[in-house]
Amino acid sequence: MIRVSTAVLLFLFFSSFALASGDMTTSTLLKQVGSALGGTENIKKVHAIYFKVDKIAVSTDLPLAGLNVQIPVEHTQIEEWLTSSGKFKAIERSSASAGVPAVTVFLPGKQSVVIPVVVTSGMAYVPLSGGDNCSRTPKNPLCTNVLQLAFNLGYIRNHGGSGSIKFDATQPGYSGSMTERDDCNGIASVSASAMKDSTVYTVTPESPGKCSIEVFDASQGWFVVADQGVMGTSNGSTSTGQMSGPDLKRLVSQIYWETFSYLTHVGISGRVAYIPAPGAPYYLLEMTPNEGVPIRAYIDRTTFLPEKERIGSDTDPGRIIWHFKKWTTVGGVKFPTEVLVEVFKPEYQVPLLLKYTFSTIKLNVKTQKGFFAQPVPTI
Repeated sequence: MIRVSTAVLLFLFFSSFALASGDMTTSTLLKQVGSALGGTENIKKVHAIYFKVDKIAVSTDLPLAGLNVQIPVEHTQIEEWLTSSGKFKAIERSSASAGVPAVTVFLPGKQSVVIPVVVTSGMAYVPLSGGDNCSRTPKNPLCTNVLQLAFNLGYIRNHGGSGSIKFDATQPGYSGSMTERDDCNGIASVSASAMKDSTVYTVTPESPGKCSIEVFDASQGWFVVADQGVMGTSNGSTSTGQMSGPDLKRLVSQIYWETFSYLTHVGISGRVAYIPAPGAPYYLLEMTPNEGVPIRAYIDRTTFLPEKERIGSDTDPGRIIWHFKKWTTVGGVKFPTEVLVEVFKPEYQVPLLLKYTFSTIKLNVKTQKGFFAQPVPTI
């Protein structure tokens, strides 16, 4: 599924300062770009964005047939909803052979549970703790059935057996894998066994001491696709799944850019750095979103508006480059209304070229409860 990023908003909370003898730093450049895009106060008011995008044309040289394909605008419509915390939902409807109806949902951040582990060496009997307690809360849906572990190593050794405790981690509506990390080296060993709907962990005491185990999920991204069947008919099958690998990382970076997380420090976290490019007609900003791929933004030296943006490195076979052409002002903030996109894929001899227009841009839109939940696999 091909998505367009919107050009967007750069700004940081920096104290005012003067540019000294033409010097440029990360903070000075971000301040200049933020001002060009509408100013600090207007950008700070943006908590949610809605885009409706019409695809004007798609062209590519097919590597086998050597043909050029043009797809007119009426075949595709894209709608995107984003929040400043990084929640993202996109719906793409298409009757063209180059695309299928699709829904994508991304929920940023990790849900985690930390379980204390205590191993003693006393001889008195101390029961192994456990039970059906659950740590799930509205803000943290990740659930485990153990909140703390206590081992009496002396009792275990005198009564035989390993004394291991098993617990599982589950999360409703989450189809990804869990990750475990701990600081229990030499105190207890932790092993994992993935089950159908959860991951079961086994903790075995080794020597007296205290440590902790953290269980967390990965960044969440799902997609739902309805296959169109032969000749573009609408009676195809429906499939759903969790995004992973480079595709998910590129989506994380797209949202990082679109929600200006690198400026407001809300939502997806990451780092930003000014890259000197003497003699170039633009300034360079290198962005590194956590769990994403690198972003390079090319900033016009005269207007301080983003001229283009590349998601993925020069060697990334799936990198995407946006060229921002026309701008409009919504709520005091500038957005692009025309974007040219280059999509690189290993199977293409030349990049896929797309041209988008934004027919609607709305700020601080409200969505119904559950709008950003994992999509139901039907379209």
